[in-house]
Amino acid sequence: MIRERRGTKGTALGSSSRLGCALTAGLAASFLSGSSDVSARSSAASANDAPGSFIAGTPGPIPVASASLTDAPRSEVVGAPRGYAPRDRIDAGRTGRTTTELPTPLARWRWQRELTAGLELPPVVDAEGAVSAWLVTGEVVRVDREGKISWRRRTTCSPGGVAPVLTSDGSVALVCADGSIERIDRAGALRPAAPLDRAAPLGATALRVTATPLGRDDGGLDIALDDELVRVDASGRVTARTGLGRGQRAVGGLVRIGAAVIATGEDGTVWRWQPPSAAVVLGSFGGSVAGGAAYLGPRALVGVVANARVVAFDPVARGITLLAEATAQDGFEGPVTSSFSGDVLVVSRKGEIVTIREKTAEVRREPLELRAFGPLTSTRGATAPMGYGAGTFPALLVDAANTVAFVLPSGRMGIVANTSSAERPADNAVEKQPADKQADEKHAAEKHPAEKATRVTILEAAVCPQPLAILPAGPRRVVIACRSGHIIAWGDE
Repeated sequence: MIRERRGTKGTALGSSSRLGCALTAGLAASFLSGSSDVSARSSAASANDAPGSFIAGTPGPIPVASASLTDAPRSEVVGAPRGYAPRDRIDAGRTGRTTTELPTPLARWRWQRELTAGLELPPVVDAEGAVSAWLVTGEVVRVDREGKISWRRRTTCSPGGVAPVLTSDGSVALVCADGSIERIDRAGALRPAAPLDRAAPLGATALRVTATPLGRDDGGLDIALDDELVRVDASGRVTARTGLGRGQRAVGGLVRIGAAVIATGEDGTVWRWQPPSAAVVLGSFGGSVAGGAAYLGPRALVGVVANARVVAFDPVARGITLLAEATAQDGFEGPVTSSFSGDVLVVSRKGEIVTIREKTAEVRREPLELRAFGPLTSTRGATAPMGYGAGTFPALLVDAANTVAFVLPSGRMGIVANTSSAERPADNAVEKQPADKQADEKHAAEKHPAEKATRVTILEAAVCPQPLAILPAGPRRVVIACRSGHIIAWGDE
């Protein structure tokens, strides 16, 4: 829909997207009252939804025709940033869920691209299925859907410690360690850097940037920069900022609930910010939150606390609820994944998917590796232990059918699918279905007849020795980013 801006001092706005306004208002009301749950709207995702949309049916970018006071023509693109993975953890709630169908056990290796340097930050995937990766050298590389390099662009700054994000017009936005923002448009052109007017703290050589920014519908960004939150418009101009307190900083990634921005601190503190007001403390998770928090609903943010507990924080009542606790020999890896059905999924260091049911609070554990397989071997010949170290297990992906895609620290990709809808495993897949597992599934189906049994399939080939992230890249297609600088695509088609 076109929004017209008149070139006079009394700027008048014409028609706008009523649907987008209604959704934003509804979310804001939900956050204040806690009376409704928008997760049900998300579960109604269809094939026509914009990939990566936080709420199913949210309008995508809208071209805007505007004019300055001198009537010089100027065009902008507004609307939610589009892409299969426009930021880390997919959406503005950092849920890890995708409206795009994930691969089946029939998925096969499609292509592999080795970049010129390593990766420490998850890449982004645009609406064309192209991957943009920010290398440790500061160079940004775009790899198209077929695995060919579209362009390389050297930036003028070093990575600031957080993943890039896509903006409304499809540009890649980078938050630099020197306190500036750089953008690279879809054609690979580097735009002038926009300073955020913030110097490094006394005695430090760079700013601490540890929370992934949020792309805004107006083309701007919300950014966590050291001990403050900053809002910039599409041109990079700072329009609002607020302090978090001396020595504080946000971690993981910023989350949006309605018109408010939610930040989680290193010690578990939760802030709510809605400009022009200052940020306010809502409460605390009660400990450090590994990987930051994820959105479960207007009454729940969920995170892994001290790698030992899965905790839900209610931003309205400002209290916490313990959802699951690790055993003495185990631990959890954050961030969590929030499914369309409202369940919480998290990975244990023993190599299990731990599912916490929304309706019953039941905790179920699904092993991803069985003793029958023995130790796994990576492409370098190293043996992967059955227990994994902290930060080695990339976060999960889940789609509307509750299919889960994962990649093991050993480099092997896997799929957890409903047995009623999963297809026969491919020749290059190993199906984990020993007799005792089949008996367990039969017992589970008899105990919970409404639930569908699941099947875990691990693809045979190790794709990379140090996986960093697994991201949706189109219908029944994912890409895996490796710290070694490799991008690998798997898919059904």
